[in-house]
Amino acid sequence: ESQSPLQSLQVFSSSGSFTVPAGISSINVFVYGAGGGSGGAVLATPDNASGGGGGGACAVKTNMTVVPGQVYTVTIGAGGTAGSNAGSDGGVGGTSTFAGAAGTITADGGGGGGGVTVNTGAAGTGGAGATTGLGYTTLYSGGAGSDGYRTTADETGGAGGGGAGNAGNGGAGS
Repeated sequence: ESQSPLQSLQVFSSSGSFTVPAGISSINVFVYGAGGGSGGAVLATPDNASGGGGGGACAVKTNMTVVPGQVYTVTIGAGGTAGSNAGSDGGVGGTSTFAGAAGTITADGGGGGGGVTVNTGAAGTGGAGATTGLGYTTLYSGGAGSDGYRTTADETGGAGGGGAGNAGNGGAGS
């Protein structure tokens, strides 16, 4: 009679550590970078539209050989800060990491959206989706944030890019 391999899932929403359980010799790791922050717009005028932040990457490492009792450090990247009402750009999303004896896997965060610093009405650019990481078997890219949209009658801030998934790239903001 054949037996199915032991499978379980452990999800981290904050930084911490992972100890390899008894009987486990191989793991699959999915690391997600944080999204970039949206750009800010000058408070003095309602005619500005900032850009949306880019989505974080996903680094996948399959069949990583481990030893029971090994401890791995899990670091969750922080989301990018939003731009200020002085028109600054949004912050870059943080890099997330899974690191220990068998190696380090990282996924980078998305770029910050462009801010608008003029008082005459303008649109900021969207942040780039993350396309980099380290130690992966497969890397999926985050989607780009969209540019702010501005006409004489309408201003709309850009949408954030989609974060990469464990099986595909993130979509562009729209």
